[in-house]
Amino acid sequence: MRKSLTMRLPILALIAVSLLIGGVASAQTKVDVSGQVRFRKEVDRRNFNSFYKAETYSFLRTRININAEVNENAHAFIQFQDSRIIGDKTVFGGNQSGGLNDGKNVDIHQAYLKLDNIFGEGWGAQLGRFEVNFGNQRVFGAVGWDNVGRSWEGASHWYTNSSVKITGWALKAVEAMNMTGNRDFDLYGYSVDLKKANASFFAILERNAKRDVAGKKMLNRFNLGGFVKHTKNQLDFMANAVYQGGTISVGALELLDIKAYMVTGEVGFTFSGKSKARIAVAADLSSGDDNATDTDFKSYNNLYYTGHKFRGYMDYFLSSSTAGLMDLILRSQFNPTNGWIVKADVHYFKTAQDYLDFNSVMTSDVGIEVDVTVVTTRVKGAKIVNGVSFFVPKDSFAGFANNQSGIWGYSQVIVNF
Repeated sequence: MRKSLTMRLPILALIAVSLLIGGVASAQTKVDVSGQVRFRKEVDRRNFNSFYKAETYSFLRTRININAEVNENAHAFIQFQDSRIIGDKTVFGGNQSGGLNDGKNVDIHQAYLKLDNIFGEGWGAQLGRFEVNFGNQRVFGAVGWDNVGRSWEGASHWYTNSSVKITGWALKAVEAMNMTGNRDFDLYGYSVDLKKANASFFAILERNAKRDVAGKKMLNRFNLGGFVKHTKNQLDFMANAVYQGGTISVGALELLDIKAYMVTGEVGFTFSGKSKARIAVAADLSSGDDNATDTDFKSYNNLYYTGHKFRGYMDYFLSSSTAGLMDLILRSQFNPTNGWIVKADVHYFKTAQDYLDFNSVMTSDVGIEVDVTVVTTRVKGAKIVNGVSFFVPKDSFAGFANNQSGIWGYSQVIVNF
């Protein structure tokens, strides 16, 4: 994956490459430079109120990667990024397009050092700022669709051989720099990847030591889960499962016990033939809280997943809900000709627990979403993705009667170099 930059970024990249080459020339460092420029135009009318009209806007993301291999054991990676909305204001309020303003929009999306064979073959570690992905990213993901994407800062270490990879990591979500006591937000975990079985299991501890007014920690949550993906002949299967426990501070004086879960599953069949047509059925269930007055907190938190890949491309359900969510999905995909892919997904949404609608009626109604995507690589050197989505809401979810359907579409061009 690669990112965007301002006009200053190529200069910064050139300086970085020069320093890397000049500073470690004696070690015969191999330096590779790559990158990506991505442009996306969106048409957005996701509001269910007919008063609102469709809005159009464009995103630009540029990434430049510098990968330095000092030797077979030591590596360094830097990824510069510029992310912007075309024609938007700078952080200082000036025009970024056509103006004489410096947007200071360049950032480092990733910058880490990687050491292999620390204690012998298969032992390694990574330190710095980097992306974290688990399985199919339903639990942890870098959110590549987003114009910025998610990076973490911390460290990881691992042992790997031909059959298994065991990874431990410590991530710093918030460094409070508090002299009177720990107020940081830290994440710790281990994952075990069974390579031959294409399955993984993980344990994650989230510890937000910030205190509420009663002096209790805001969050002390553990997550136990797994992911498996298997293909045999023309059938494929994929599943996720997570259980959440621990405690969470809600309100002024309440410390609730977390008892939540998430399960997903998908079964697909790929037909023989040139079109490689595939159909699949899937389900995604996140638990909701069935009693807001007791001391149990049963709403599943979606953690740090790549939300756009799941629950429909219109992104109505990226955040976690106290009512939970059930998503039943029908997928299809085929290649009509060389260099073209057509996909269509249908989502049927309901909440896991009833919620109170605008008529003060308890209901689980949500709506139906249809996503159609067309991908082509026929333009040499580029990948072009076009999509259109429709959402037909129930009145309860829309928040009023006589609502209109939501519509959203995009066209995206990606060039890697």
